[in-house]
Amino acid sequence: MAGKIIGKIAALEKVPTTIDNFCFWTDKDTLLNPFDMVVVEHLHESVTYGVVEEISHITDSDSFLANFISDDFGDLDAPSTTDRIGMNYVSAWVVSVLKLFNLRFVKLRGCHHGMALTNRRVLHSI
Repeated sequence: MAGKIIGKIAALEKVPTTIDNFCFWTDKDTLLNPFDMVVVEHLHESVTYGVVEEISHITDSDSFLANFISDDFGDLDAPSTTDRIGMNYVSAWVVSVLKLFNLRFVKLRGCHHGMALTNRRVLHSI
């Protein structure tokens, strides 16, 4: 399947991958929007199509207060003394499984498979 790999699936004990939902982290240069479609390539040549539901960014800060204090007690003009380690993670809901780990953006041609729209006229009328 062609397309840029944008991240990797993350299945955690407290946030497992399910038949309805999956989470993944992205590389630092990937820009996603809610409702973007992604495709996951799985073992045995199966694929899952998902729609981005929630995008989150976390850092190594323990709390909002710790973050506020590390920025010189909220001084917006103060230079950052330490760069925070951070990452983006995304939650997507499953819309289709076709045959079930690289993650890519869906090209327009792949959208009609993920949305179970096999008639191209239906795809163009949306």
